[in-house]
Amino acid sequence: MAKRRSTHLDQNLLLEDDVKIRLGSAGDKTIYFNGTDLILGTVVGSGTTTIESGGLGITAGGLTVTAGGLTVTAGGLTVTAGGLTVTAGDTTSVDTKGLKLGADQDISLIHNGTNMVVTCGTGDVTVATGANIDVADDVRCRTAFVDGDEGTGVASTVALTNVTNTSLSSGVLSIKGTTANTGDNAGFIKVYVGTTVAYLPYFTDISPA
Repeated sequence: MAKRRSTHLDQNLLLEDDVKIRLGSAGDKTIYFNGTDLILGTVVGSGTTTIESGGLGITAGGLTVTAGGLTVTAGGLTVTAGGLTVTAGDTTSVDTKGLKLGADQDISLIHNGTNMVVTCGTGDVTVATGANIDVADDVRCRTAFVDGDEGTGVASTVALTNVTNTSLSSGVLSIKGTTANTGDNAGFIKVYVGTTVAYLPYFTDISPA
């Protein structure tokens, strides 16, 4: 077996572009400069490049992973400038771990193994979009905010302006129920079908169904 010795340098080691330092018994890993970028490469095998302690500090230029992905097992990943761009593949996390936003991590998005959970510790969650938001399944909430013609209110606590109309006249509209129960509607709920106004009668003294 060949003897292994250490080499100590007290001066810089200068290598030309594309000249590689090969690491490992079989030269599995390489590090070199191609004239533009510093490259950490794998010649053989499929092992990962691991930074054991101290973290990885990038002051400018960003970090590009072209294959194999980037796995952070401890310490987290902090981006102070330039943003983080994923051009291929998915950004994944295990159950109960997810994405936290804000300087104080006020908003978190996780999957708890059963459901998607969005938690907002401070303020409201506002979805600003110029198009529709399509929901393929039911939407359940404790309190619904409803916009009327003249403002916004909380449906469970505020009498909304021009969302309901309780003025009744002598006109009779026939609504057939599934039982023999009879009763008068207490008012109408005003909704829009596109830009067309529609009025839905509602009842408070009987259950028409």
